[in-house]
Amino acid sequence: MAEEPVKVGAYLRALRLEENDSLEEIAAGITTAATLSRFERGETQLSAAVVLKLLTRFDQDVELMQQGYRALNPENFFQQVNRATVAGKSALQALAQKQYRLWRQTGLIFYRLNQINILAHNGFTDPSFQTTPQMKADVIKYLKRIRYWGLYELDLFAATLVIYDHEQLMSLVMELVLDWPDVKGHPTRNQYLWAILTNSIALLIHRREFVDAVRLLNVAKNLPIPADDLYARIMLRYQEQLLTYHRGQHRAAKTAVKNLLATLALLDSPFFAQLLTKSWRRFLKEEAQAK
Repeated sequence: MAEEPVKVGAYLRALRLEENDSLEEIAAGITTAATLSRFERGETQLSAAVVLKLLTRFDQDVELMQQGYRALNPENFFQQVNRATVAGKSALQALAQKQYRLWRQTGLIFYRLNQINILAHNGFTDPSFQTTPQMKADVIKYLKRIRYWGLYELDLFAATLVIYDHEQLMSLVMELVLDWPDVKGHPTRNQYLWAILTNSIALLIHRREFVDAVRLLNVAKNLPIPADDLYARIMLRYQEQLLTYHRGQHRAAKTAVKNLLATLALLDSPFFAQLLTKSWRRFLKEEAQAK
C-alpha cells in the first residue's frame, strides 16, 4: 500500500521542529499560532501567500521547498521515476503508460507531461502515446504559459530538449536566461539551468546550427558558474574548442582538446574524459562529412 503523501503543513512542522522554533515565533505577524498548528496537522488550509511568508521564517523559498518536499513524498512523480529507473526499461514504460491512462481519464495536463518526460528522457517511442510532433506541441503550449519555471518545468525541459527545432530551442532557452537566478542560491535549480544551457549548445553544434551555438556560448560565458559545477566549466571550454575547429583553426582546437583531456586524467575524471573523447571523435567525423 502506498504511503500517504506528506502534507505541506507537516513539512513546515518538520522545519520548525528541526530549528527548535515555537508556533508563536513562526506565526508572529503572519497568522496565529493556533491557525498554524491546525495547518501543520492538516485540519485547515492557508493561502499560498501566507505559506510563502511562513517559509521565509526558515530561510526557505519555493525552490528549496520543492527540493525538500519532493524528497519526503515516496509517491510523487520524481520518486516513482527513480524507482522505475532502478527496476529497468519495462518499469519505466509501464509508468509512462500509467501516466498516459491517467491523462486520458482526467484530462490533467501534468499526467501528459509526466508521460512525455519519461518517453523523451529515455528515448522511448510508441505511436499509441501520440509522441512527436504532438509531444512537442503539448510541452511548448504548457511552457509558454508558465511565468516562473520551477523544478518540475526545468526537469521537463531538460528531458525534452531533443524534440525542438533550433528556433524553438533558442526561444525557450533565452527565456530561461532572462530569469537567471542568484548563483549563490538554489543549487538544484542552477544545476538544471546549466545542464540545459550546455546540452543545448551541444545539440546545436551536432545539428550544425553554429550561429545559434555561438550565440548561446557567448551568453553562457557571461553568466556566473557555481564554483562546484565542474561539468558546466568543462563543457563550455570544450564546446568553445569545437567552434574554434569549425572556424578552421584545427591545430589550436586539437591542442586545446588534448590538454583538456590530459587535465581530466590528472583530476581522475574518467567519466568526463570518456564523454568528451566520444563526442570529439563524432564531431571530427561530422566535420569531415560536411566538407
